[in-house]
Amino acid sequence: FHLWKKIVIENPFTLSEFYRVAHLYNCKSAIDFAKRQMMCQLNSQSSTVFYEVADVYDINDLKEACLNVFIQKTSEVLISQEFLAADPLTIEVIFKLENPTIDTELDFVYAIERYIEHNKDNADKNVAEKVRPALSHIRFLTLNASDIAKTSLLTPQEIKRVCLSSERDLSKMPPYLSVNTKRRSSNLKNEKVRLLFEVYNSKTCYRCIKQQTSSSHAIWTCGYAFNDKIRQGLKNIYEKYDHCFVLDYSTSHLNAVFDMYEKADFEWLGRLAV
Repeated sequence: FHLWKKIVIENPFTLSEFYRVAHLYNCKSAIDFAKRQMMCQLNSQSSTVFYEVADVYDINDLKEACLNVFIQKTSEVLISQEFLAADPLTIEVIFKLENPTIDTELDFVYAIERYIEHNKDNADKNVAEKVRPALSHIRFLTLNASDIAKTSLLTPQEIKRVCLSSERDLSKMPPYLSVNTKRRSSNLKNEKVRLLFEVYNSKTCYRCIKQQTSSSHAIWTCGYAFNDKIRQGLKNIYEKYDHCFVLDYSTSHLNAVFDMYEKADFEWLGRLAV
């Protein structure tokens, strides 16, 4: 153990290969050392490398940590050099995220264009075909026609069909592309924080005011506003942070709180177009 404490493997590819060799020879102390090193060195650059190790060897805590990095630092992951060496299946995992931290879908478009360009001269000539499953998760319908027209990912005919498609008429959309029109943007997080602050942080229950009953309690503790399941879910998230300042909440917890209020049919949530 003391010997391992003196060793630091800084390169994520070297560290991942070290883990594979340690696992091959079933060297427990080396395996434990590599796990600790990967958790300590996990960041937006190393996340794709360590995710693939965690996925192959079922290292669940490391895999979950990598997924959290994918969600919270998506844009940084996409521009890293390590992303260019990622397996197409890992890229698809990132592109499938419901709440990535991106500006627009163009972040995904540019990332996959860069990936194809970087890997086009490799021995594997089918790189564009292998990342097509990831491409199918890009929500082109949330982009402007001018942005769509510039991409090298689609043929001229496909670009035309995407630009002619709309939420009301998807018949012209190429069949392998996403028809999802819900925007994925980090700007939505700030808007959700703003909308939630009005009620989540309040000690006054607006629902009970409308009913002209006692309203001197937080709305998320109210049996009239929420059912028991939702109240328990909100309580669990609140107790994890011990405060109502949702800007500090993880993206997944922020979205969970927002979704609970949305399901309770709060009128003010309708102002957020997603």
